[in-house]
Amino acid sequence: MGAGNSLADLIGTNSGGALVMALGAARAITVDAASYLASALLLWRIRHHEEPPPPRKAGTSQWAEIREGLTYTLRTPVVRSIVLSNTATSFVLAASSALWSLYLLRELHWSPAALGIVMGAGGAGGILGALVWQPLERRWGPGPVMLGALSLNPLAQIPLVLVGPGLGGQIAIGIGMVIQTGAAVCHGGLQRAVRQELAPDELQGRAQATGAWLAFSLRPFAALAAGGLGTWLGLHPTLTLITAALVIPFLVLWNSPVRDMGTVAPASLTVTEEPANP
Repeated sequence: MGAGNSLADLIGTNSGGALVMALGAARAITVDAASYLASALLLWRIRHHEEPPPPRKAGTSQWAEIREGLTYTLRTPVVRSIVLSNTATSFVLAASSALWSLYLLRELHWSPAALGIVMGAGGAGGILGALVWQPLERRWGPGPVMLGALSLNPLAQIPLVLVGPGLGGQIAIGIGMVIQTGAAVCHGGLQRAVRQELAPDELQGRAQATGAWLAFSLRPFAALAAGGLGTWLGLHPTLTLITAALVIPFLVLWNSPVRDMGTVAPASLTVTEEPANP
């Protein structure tokens, strides 16, 4: 799934840059809007057999199930650490995404085609990350691989705030994009696999939904904060702060039981914390 998503990113971002050059920005957005209709039609054509609904406890409400998913996530040390780290990563990258295209186009004077090519390079890195995380996990264990992937995030974004206009800067940022996206897909596939291994069967859906909600619900606020800081401090200083903040997800995971998962099997770390006495 990670490789497929990255391949779509690779094709889409390069096609977007080419469409802007060929048709102009407004017509390119029209084509992009039509692609959502094509996606809906493809989904509509899927045929499947109705599955029986899963058994539910008598008197259980949807809110009770949501609370159960949150309770499991927050009281299981490994899962809680992974989800909190993911939330921090998602927040910081959303802040970066809100500014970096504007920064490259306005202050480094990139063309739309150059922007599309460099963004497409990230898709290539994602394909590589999807292909290597399983061999790396078998060799080193899930903890070191996740920590290694997160440690690459701030390093790979350093070229964004150091280089100037020109082809050399575009190449450096493109290489950083390949590394950062590859590390993100590697970490993403592995952390989802660990969380699926740990979660009881009856909590799989709720555990994954809880992690996704916690990770992505703050993204609009991250973009808003980045826009405010970019207006106040300027694009370059704000992106420098964001790059430094990419260390936070690594520190969250480092100071957690995940660090010991090189020698300890994930399934042995499923003990959840007991709720505090009222």
